[in-house]
Amino acid sequence: QYATSFHWGITQFTPASMEINPTNAMERGFAVATIFFGLLMFSTLLSTMTNTTNHLRQINMQKNAQQNLVRRYIHEKKLSPQLSNKILSAMRKTGLLQ
Repeated sequence: QYATSFHWGITQFTPASMEINPTNAMERGFAVATIFFGLLMFSTLLSTMTNTTNHLRQINMQKNAQQNLVRRYIHEKKLSPQLSNKILSAMRKTGLLQ
């Protein structure tokens, strides 16, 4: 009985199938609530992953913009190779340069 209940519960959150169906209104209501709960959890997980990916992408874009500004400054001011290397090395150590 517990194994069957566990199997049914797992099938509500996965594309698996189960031959046990609700037999009354209370069981059907519970099945529908369980399906909606699974949908809500999946949507929340997907939204969190999307937001995290977008945040990381935004951070990388900002870092790239900073790198381009520094490189353009070095090029425009015609800084010596030694000074340029020191600047870029310091940026690498602080994590501002990849």
